[in-house]
Amino acid sequence: MQLVRPVFGSWQTPTPALTLRVRIFQQQMLHQLKNHC
Repeated sequence: MQLVRPVFGSWQTPTPALTLRVRIFQQQMLHQLKNHC
């Protein structure tokens, strides 16, 4: 969340849908990193 905070913190409070989307995005990123290594 720390990496995403500065980006989304600028406009309004994060909605549940947004946080969920971010969480899924982070999971995909971790998955790609694991597959890459």
